[in-house]
Amino acid sequence: GLGGQISLIHDDLKNMPERLGHNKYDVVTCNPPYFKTPKEAEQNMNEHLRIARHEILCTLEDVISVSSKLLKQGGKAALVHRPGRLLEIFELMKAYRIEPKRVQFIYPKQGK
Repeated sequence: GLGGQISLIHDDLKNMPERLGHNKYDVVTCNPPYFKTPKEAEQNMNEHLRIARHEILCTLEDVISVSSKLLKQGGKAALVHRPGRLLEIFELMKAYRIEPKRVQFIYPKQGK
């Protein structure tokens, strides 16, 4: 029953600035693929899981670049990602004029 409040767009992430407009949004939230493209033998057989988990159709740089284009000055980008790529995330954010100000680490289970 949220059809009047939410609209879904089925399109390539890289098309979003042209489709939605530049510098228009206060917040961009994304859960991008976590892993760089694996070798053929290491890829998940399920195409949907492979695309969701690995940088096959978009890269971390694509996500940060598009976020930068969509955000207003002072806007916030919220990414869900693995700590192993934190330095890369910070470097790309700096390159695309997004300054990280806050990091929240989430643990998969209590006691981890």
